[in-house]
Parts: sequence; C-alpha cells; structure tokens
Amino acid sequence: MEDAKIKIPYMNLVISLISLTVPITIGIIIRLKKPTWADKGAKILKPFSLCILLFFFTVGSINSYKIILTMTWQMVVAGVMVMSCGYFFGAAFAKLVCLNKKQIIAVSIETALQNAGVAFVVVKLSLETPYSDMASVPIIATLFMSGPPLILAFLMYTLLRRCCGCCPNAHLPQALPPAQEDTNELKHLPGNTEGEAGEVSTFLSDPRK
Repeated sequence: MEDAKIKIPYMNLVISLISLTVPITIGIIIRLKKPTWADKGAKILKPFSLCILLFFFTVGSINSYKIILTMTWQMVVAGVMVMSCGYFFGAAFAKLVCLNKKQIIAVSIETALQNAGVAFVVVKLSLETPYSDMASVPIIATLFMSGPPLILAFLMYTLLRRCCGCCPNAHLPQALPPAQEDTNELKHLPGNTEGEAGEVSTFLSDPRK
C-alpha cells in the first residue's frame, strides 16, 4: 500500500461540497423569507434527524468495526484537538459578532460537530470503497471524540437539574422578593391611583419602616 497511487477526484469533491451547500442556502432563504415555514419544518426535522443519526451511528459502527480497530492514539489525540478547536473558534467568532449566550453555545457545538460530519460525507461520496474506508478512520475517531462526550454531558446536566436541583432551569421565572411581590400586587389593585401606588411602594421598600 505504500507504493499505491491514489488519484484524488477533485471534481467529485467539488460536486459533493456543492450538494451540501445548496440545501443549506435554501434553508437560509426559507428562514429569512418564511419564518413560519421554517418553524414548522424544524418541528418535523428534529425527530427525523435524530432517528437518522442514531441509525447511521449504529449501523455504521457495526459495519465498520474492523476499521475502528485500526485507530491509533495519534488519531484519537488529533480528534480531540480538532473538536476543541471547533468549540473554541466557533464560540470566539460568535462572540466576535455579538451573538447572545444561547447562540454562542449553538454555533460552538455546530462548528465542532459539523466539521467531522461534512468531511465524512465528502470522503464517502468522493472516494471509492477501500480508499474511502481508510480515509474515514481519523474522521470516525473525531466523531467518537465529539459526539458521545457531548451527549453524556447533556444527560448528566438533565439528571442533575431534575433530580438534585443544582442546575436550575434558566427558562423558569425567578421568584421575586416578598416586598417586590406585594408592591406589584398593590399596583394592580382597581382602587389605587398611580400616586397611591407610588406611596405604598416607597413605604414597603423603606427599611426604616
């Protein structure tokens, strides 16, 4: 195999990249022009995509177990480095364009996960069978270093939030102090004017009284 000459099909690589870019462009246009269509499509695609990912991950692991056995520690280290760079640079560029916290997390995770996924699809579509299997070994190592740890961290976070309460849900409304709650209730009483509500608010918020 050391003397084998592998011809890289550049045209197939270009076609594969274009075939991946066109659906993304269509999705961006739909999101900008028809947000309601995008929301309905997201509700349908989320469970469908999860089932497809689980299917390919399970079937691919079973069919490619011999290739997985050829992984070396250098491939594992390289996979961790690629994953870490994806998280870091994704979050850094998202912060640079002033996105909010949720968007920064989403961009960081998608950058780390999609690098290996796009590379795997391009290799499988562009190279022939024995060469695509050999070229996909480091990509599979990266997928194993990025996907399962992230899923495990999410499961641990969910269990801690529901069972222990040490990870509060950010979407739940925060409890107001008693004085603030009383003030808000008095403001909405039908018999009070704005001046009376202001006097009551001042009285309740003054610690000397």
